[in-house]
Amino acid sequence: MLQILNPKGLTVALPIATVQFPSAGITGNYLLVWCAILAVLAFGAPLVYFVMGRLIGRNIRQTNVLNLVNKLMGLLLLFVGVNMGLPALLELAECYGLIAG
Repeated sequence: MLQILNPKGLTVALPIATVQFPSAGITGNYLLVWCAILAVLAFGAPLVYFVMGRLIGRNIRQTNVLNLVNKLMGLLLLFVGVNMGLPALLELAECYGLIAG
């Protein structure tokens, strides 16, 4: 119920369905199919968070498991940040002539 009332869903889905899909040639009945796929994916992420939370939550009461999960999540966050930020930084440095492209 909470995900149905989530305003981020509409905020994300509206531009995708009205701008990105038509610009990619997705119109008519295909638009309905792709919106259904988008809805399934939007529902799937919170479901995965819920399931993982249940599985990990049983063992998280142990301090060593909590520390391990925190370190793992920190490493994953660092990995994602580097993957997202490094290409942009390299492109910016190349634009300013700081590195040769």
